[in-house]
Amino acid sequence: MNRQQGLNERQHKFIKEYRRTGHGTKSAMAAGYSPRSAHAIASWLLKNVKIRKELERLRDKETARVEARIELNAVNTLEELRRILHFDPANLYDANGDMLPVHELPPEVRACIASVESREIFAGEGENRRVSGRMVRIKFWSKTTAIIKAMEHFNLIEPPPVEKALETGAMSERAAATRARLEAVLKFKEGQWHGQGVPTNGASGGQRNGADGHSNGKAIVTIEQAPPKQNGGKTS
Repeated sequence: MNRQQGLNERQHKFIKEYRRTGHGTKSAMAAGYSPRSAHAIASWLLKNVKIRKELERLRDKETARVEARIELNAVNTLEELRRILHFDPANLYDANGDMLPVHELPPEVRACIASVESREIFAGEGENRRVSGRMVRIKFWSKTTAIIKAMEHFNLIEPPPVEKALETGAMSERAAATRARLEAVLKFKEGQWHGQGVPTNGASGGQRNGADGHSNGKAIVTIEQAPPKQNGGKTS
């Protein structure tokens, strides 16, 4: 153990507690110092050069351990991906063609399992009802997804393009146009229900159809469009 030389057992215990809690006074009391002077002693200990060096040494050691763990996890992740890519269903069965229990499956196969569901099968009724078998459903991770992830990792395919978001103004225009179309359809349907013409261009009172201004029982919907051509001052 590469402890800092010149520190006694109480000081090492203080360092251990301080790394755990980050609280000087509580660490001093946990190390065995008097509660009445724990605050002052903690302040003095944290200013001690040897204690500060020991804290830095342990902090650097922990950082190196975490970095090593991260690197190991990255390697393990690729290994898990490789197992899914090379999964062989034949490894699920023994030499007689019977499916192996999950706990007897090779680690290479167990790593490919996403979930396991088990259900008992019963036979008979009443007091004669007994378990006659068990149905096991095993779901495996998608090999297609694993292939895509592996190809992305090795830059064999480009990531899917990111759709450019519409600007606020364009979104408002599209929303307004969609709302107008929906209102036109709703008004048309309302006209069918009531058996009368319904204007959709903002006019009130209904579209004129004939001298009496009624629609003669037919639903009429008017959409904004160019005015009809004029012929001798009369509407054709």
